[in-house]
Amino acid sequence: MGSYLPGTKSAGVTMSVSQMVKSLYPNVKFNILTEDRDIGDTVPYQNVELEKWTSYKEASVFYSHKYIQSLSYFKKVIKSIDFDVYYINGFYNFKDNARFFLLYWLRLIPQKPIIIAPRGIFSMGEYSSHNFVRKIYRRLFELSGLLKKTTWHATAQTEEEDIRKGFVSKQINIEIIQNMNDTKVLEKPSSLQKSNGEIKILFISRISAKKNIKLALNALKSVKGNASFDIYGMIGTEEDRLYWKECEQIIASLPANIKCKYHGEVAHEKTAELFQSHHVFLFPTHGENYGHVITESIANGCPLILSDMTPWNDIQQNKAGYVIPLKNESEYTSALQKFIDMSQEEWSSYQLNTLRYAAHRLNSEEIAKKYLNFFSKL
Repeated sequence: MGSYLPGTKSAGVTMSVSQMVKSLYPNVKFNILTEDRDIGDTVPYQNVELEKWTSYKEASVFYSHKYIQSLSYFKKVIKSIDFDVYYINGFYNFKDNARFFLLYWLRLIPQKPIIIAPRGIFSMGEYSSHNFVRKIYRRLFELSGLLKKTTWHATAQTEEEDIRKGFVSKQINIEIIQNMNDTKVLEKPSSLQKSNGEIKILFISRISAKKNIKLALNALKSVKGNASFDIYGMIGTEEDRLYWKECEQIIASLPANIKCKYHGEVAHEKTAELFQSHHVFLFPTHGENYGHVITESIANGCPLILSDMTPWNDIQQNKAGYVIPLKNESEYTSALQKFIDMSQEEWSSYQLNTLRYAAHRLNSEEIAKKYLNFFSKL
């Protein structure tokens, strides 16, 4: 995979893998081949051993030099260990995944079963850029015969549907199991106070076009009452920086009753406190195959306003928030206004419903059993 612990910048992907590794140990033992640095970093990690298999928490990890990309090197690392199945993160990583697929197709590495976890890359929100190249890549993968040898790991029915849309063949093996999650659900709601006509809104995620914070900002323009909007997240790429400049222009145009502040990145151990101190989590994302940040919100009793591009579309029917199609921007404003106008009693009801919903959805023992059964069948 591109990056793993102790890296943090790939956020949800690293969290998905590390929690799976932790939860299934010692029944399943993972050997992880990854880069020697975090996304965007110019220097390797300082606190791990490089270019050798080494123990890191519950896994055996090989931190490979970022700029060593030869097929012979990749083949040597893979053949240096014993294992039962390949578990590939992502799909369009041409540097790593394409090398693996070529070596496997040429039968230069062990012909073990393949699992691919695309991590949301097939969602419609990811189709807008590089579409032609990706279409050719998918077609070559299919024509090579590798599609027939692959089992896909989708984390929701929506992701299964997205995967099937990407290929011509209808004979695709897909297993749906939601991501592991070790987020602890609060036993009782926080003591956060709520007054009519006031609200504290939270956004935590990477600052990028996919996360769609511009819609959130635009939706706030016409609300009545006093609202504070706290934004946390990494601005990673140049594309992200340009997108944030557009967001800053909208922030500058917000009316006086809307207070918006960007706080930069936040350490994972601080997020629970943030969710417990805000009235609603606003997240109009263009697509999530899971959404770890959503699980943190519900586990801490913070109601949500989400797009309909996540696996959590039953939040509204459980009265834990609102799920709104992206095309209906005015409905985001309406949902925000409803939260602003709520009394303490009304908002506390949503808070309690959110915790009940979390307790139902985040049953880690049942999810772990599904993973063990999945791996044992291959």
